[in-house]
Amino acid sequence: MSALLDREAERAAIDNVLAAARGGLSSTLVLRGGPGVGKTTLLQYSVAAASDLTVSTVSGVESAGRRSP
Repeated sequence: MSALLDREAERAAIDNVLAAARGGLSSTLVLRGGPGVGKTTLLQYSVAAASDLTVSTVSGVESAGRRSP
């Protein structure tokens, strides 16, 4: 996993969501940003930090857009 330099706020938010889940609460964490800002690395951190929880993952692909009939 890549190093998470200067990502204390993001890691704290992830850790808070995971702590809530461990306490029986439900919440959602949304990671947004442009290409190359570290979303995948933060997701990898999340999965590693949730090793005691069940984690479901999905993969997305960019849509090619709608075609006119």
